[in-house]
Amino acid sequence: MSSNTKTNELNQNTELGHLMAAPLLVDGPLFARWFRSRMSAQHAAVPMSPDQIREAIEIADRPKYQLAGGTAVIKIMGPIEYRMSEWSWWYGGTSCQAIGAAVQAAIDAEEVSKIVLQVDSPGGVYPGVPELAKQIYDQRGAKPIVAVIDPYAASAAIWVATAASRVVSIGSGMAGSIGAYTQVVSWSELLKKEGYDARVIRSPEWKAEGHPFESLTDEYVAYRQDYINAIAAEFTAAVAKHRGVRPNVAAEKFGGGRMMPAAEARKAGLIDRIGNLASELSAGSGKRRSSARTEHIRVAAVTRPFRRRPY
Repeated sequence: MSSNTKTNELNQNTELGHLMAAPLLVDGPLFARWFRSRMSAQHAAVPMSPDQIREAIEIADRPKYQLAGGTAVIKIMGPIEYRMSEWSWWYGGTSCQAIGAAVQAAIDAEEVSKIVLQVDSPGGVYPGVPELAKQIYDQRGAKPIVAVIDPYAASAAIWVATAASRVVSIGSGMAGSIGAYTQVVSWSELLKKEGYDARVIRSPEWKAEGHPFESLTDEYVAYRQDYINAIAAEFTAAVAKHRGVRPNVAAEKFGGGRMMPAAEARKAGLIDRIGNLASELSAGSGKRRSSARTEHIRVAAVTRPFRRRPY
């Protein structure tokens, strides 16, 4: 293996180590499936310039909803990030900022009498999710907000979905994966084996702690565990509040970190009923609806353009 190849692999492994160390609110198998499905589309994609990519990301991150009668439908699909990035745009994700802005726009719009969150997400990152869920929870008194799991609401997505006034799932849907995790990795032994002498120069003592160039310490692992424990406790308490139960009940009945089939989730009280988007649109909000011909779909903002290879 050439020196350049080894260096490239080293850089990639270092970046991977930093990425894996982030606090994640995702369901691993669902996220892997989503990732693989998007990877398979890359070979057919058309190259885009950096300016085109930036413009596409900006458009994708604009607040938007689709209006059907008096119901605003806001899509929460794909990986959830704090704000839209090149990565989340390419892989069909969304952002906490865009969802929150869309909810606020629907709350403010006189033509909207009900909001439906259409959810199909493997989860996402921690930053922004508690704030988004709180916004939805605080605003569900202004207008009815219904979350429709269609078909997956995992981790970060169920945190957000349960903040709605009511949670509905299709019969074959799944919900849960309540909790948080992170991964720490050390490449130090591999680097030594490949002939690298890699060191981290730091100040103060704990700066860049857990860097993949160095061996993992028990102290660092315990520090990260405490952080993940705190996030998981916050997550469980929030869902318990949303669903009107005590945190210990949520911890015991809502899957313990696992995904739950819709029927099981309903029995446990994590969701309210089995239904779908069509049933929620036909139910309306009790106000007069426009004709079927005119209510089909009206886009309130520019939607995401066709996704292309981001380079």
